[in-house]
Amino acid sequence: SFGGLFKGEQSVDAWVLEFQRTGNGVADVSKRVPIEGRTYIGSTVCKPHDCGANQLHVLFTEDGAGATAVLVSSRGRRWFGNPTDAQRAVLLRL
Repeated sequence: SFGGLFKGEQSVDAWVLEFQRTGNGVADVSKRVPIEGRTYIGSTVCKPHDCGANQLHVLFTEDGAGATAVLVSSRGRRWFGNPTDAQRAVLLRL
């Protein structure tokens, strides 16, 4: 789930944790995405006032129980939730 996605992770960007806690961020419209025979819900959120350099792309299972994500920033990519190669490819296109 999104709530547990960053649990135990070190040095997660403060804006990501703030969004997780409060929903304060610039979120894109969620969309249904088929991957390997399953349907996921894909969404993107970015850091307020710095969208171009700080984006979090998230895939949720349809029931919301599972989630994977990639944080794309000036430091590169950081993966969360152990996405498969197919999920990684979709995350980068969101």
